[in-house]
Amino acid sequence: MAVLLMLSAPAPWARADEHLMDQSMIPPTAARMAGVAGWEDIAAGLLPSVVNISNIHYDPAGPGQTMPARRESLGSGFVIDASGIILTNKHVVADAAEISVTLSDGTVYTASLLHEAALVDVALLKIEPTQPLPPVHFGDSDKLRIGEPVLAIGNPLGFGNSVSAGIVSALDRDIHLSPYDAFIQTDAAINHGNSGGPLFDRAGEVVGMDTALYSPTDAGGSIGLGFSIPSNDLQFVIAKLLEYGWVRSGWIGVTGQTMTGPLANAVGLRRPEGAILTDIDPKGPAARAGLRIGDVVLKVGVWDVRDVRLLNRAVSVQPVGSTAPLTYWRDGAMQSTIVTIDDSPIELKASTNRPMLLKPPTLRVASDPSLGLSLAALSPEVRARFKLDPKAGGVVVTGVADNSRAADRGILAGDVILQVDHEPVTSPAAFRQRIASVWSTLRGGDVLALVQTEKALRWVALPIGP
Repeated sequence: MAVLLMLSAPAPWARADEHLMDQSMIPPTAARMAGVAGWEDIAAGLLPSVVNISNIHYDPAGPGQTMPARRESLGSGFVIDASGIILTNKHVVADAAEISVTLSDGTVYTASLLHEAALVDVALLKIEPTQPLPPVHFGDSDKLRIGEPVLAIGNPLGFGNSVSAGIVSALDRDIHLSPYDAFIQTDAAINHGNSGGPLFDRAGEVVGMDTALYSPTDAGGSIGLGFSIPSNDLQFVIAKLLEYGWVRSGWIGVTGQTMTGPLANAVGLRRPEGAILTDIDPKGPAARAGLRIGDVVLKVGVWDVRDVRLLNRAVSVQPVGSTAPLTYWRDGAMQSTIVTIDDSPIELKASTNRPMLLKPPTLRVASDPSLGLSLAALSPEVRARFKLDPKAGGVVVTGVADNSRAADRGILAGDVILQVDHEPVTSPAAFRQRIASVWSTLRGGDVLALVQTEKALRWVALPIGP
């Protein structure tokens, strides 16, 4: 019976012969199949961005034991920010008491769990490197084509950074790991320990994160059926985690079922499309919008809903608090409504119970108006130091405290804060006064700030709660 396996590996290393299988089942490599030239040059530039992850777990003491059993597991990850932010699978670091990250040059760092997603197998780690690390570049996974060559780098069975090549075997695979599955299938050799490692395209850009393999047995290795989370999904999750600390995906309070031919005939649809609703939260947005069990959802926003996965994905990408048009089939006719997008209660609950590993962030006093920022007025000297436009207004950030609330929201030295709660600020005192004013009214939550970064203007929600 075939088994879907996660790719983290036990340690010490398993014996190689315990993972051998019929060689006739192993597909030829992409180097032979695709004939891609120059993989060696691409790999050389990518290896420094890939890390090995080692975790220590303590299992409860068994009968006759006085101490918990200590065990190690292994996985992979890759650098997404030069400051030391590492992306990996959540299952790689699940329940770990200690996490270590080893760079390609052998340097070992203790890591802390920065954030993890509730419903998607994604986690962010943080290390404190002595110098900036080389981050990967993300590619557009929506542009991948079946047959395109890809390169996987990871830590199979604890052997350290290893490179394997293959092709994209299929796209949009549902392997039932999350409500949003759209995995890339590849025949590049990925094994236990490859979890959390990157899948690169021929341009050297990350198009996926290796997460699972399919094997005839629960002890098997690669037979050319590996699965990776697409890079566009990863970027969506990363952005949410870095902004909010959890994935604020949209939710409308429905459970659905993919339509089949017989179901389509039964409700009068010409072809099987959409998702028929099997349950509706009576207090959720869908119920308030008038949806009922048995309705067939065909479109959410600009998304055509072909199946229940696309319903989940279409809802999840809608901004919380926004409204979206929804088209559905009921009583033999097409109908429409407007639904307000809410926070997922599952993710909301998980965010309040998130475990902290090792160095937890220091909580700031809720009413502290600095948010961990050092600020300066825009004098000629400050403009020259940060190479700012002579005509720019606002107040410049000269420093950001580690583990501060401003750091959590991505504020950097050299950024210029133009507005707080839609009011211009022109001095550090004006900034603090504006924050204190909002705090006295809200006693927590977020305040909207308009920030000029090195590259562009962006809105930042600054947290003024604890």
